Amino acid sequence: MEKTYSVVFYSKDLVEPVKKLKDFLRSKIDWYNSCNSEAHITICEFTIDESQLDSVKQKLSKISDTFFPFPVSLNHFDAFQNSGAFL
Repeated sequence: MEKTYSVVFYSKDLVEPVKKLKDFLRSKIDWYNSCNSEAHITICEFTIDESQLDSVKQKLSKISDTFFPFPVSLNHFDAFQNSGAFL
């Protein structure tokens, strides 16, 4: 059965500070699409058969082992039209 998956950047150090900001926003405007999502940056989304997931995980793990942390600056905001997700 095919399902949709996302590849994301995720930092445990940023989850709590971003949660505080999101909670503050929610207190001002009530509910919004990503109000319950933990902080992350989505790189891509793909659809595959569930039976292929382990293979994709192994490949992503192998690739990510070659990465080193680096600073990132985000310089604007945007939104995904169909999901309402804010970035």
